[in-house]
Amino acid sequence: MTLVKGMDTMLAWIGQVKAMAFWLTEINVAITDEDQILMLTMGLDASYESFIISFDGTQLEILTLNYIIHCLLNEDIHHDNQEVEKVKDEIKPKKDKENVVLVVILSPGNPHTC
Repeated sequence: MTLVKGMDTMLAWIGQVKAMAFWLTEINVAITDEDQILMLTMGLDASYESFIISFDGTQLEILTLNYIIHCLLNEDIHHDNQEVEKVKDEIKPKKDKENVVLVVILSPGNPHTC
């Protein structure tokens, strides 16, 4: 059986993996932190590839499950920010020198001031 993150939030993905690990331990299957790290990282899509590769240069002493979870949550925020920027770029008004529209909002009670 393979778990994949899909469209879930990173927090939900981490919860699914931890729940799977819990249920496996309930039926006496030994699950290590390394197993959980593998489940977390192997279920991510290709957009996380460079992020996962970045762990190669990390000292083994700090590559704990909690460290990986912390990094995944931070990376998810980074991914979300990139998606927001893509949407902003798509909806930015295009400047057109030929068709300029001026919008003036007059303040109530004084029709000559903005």
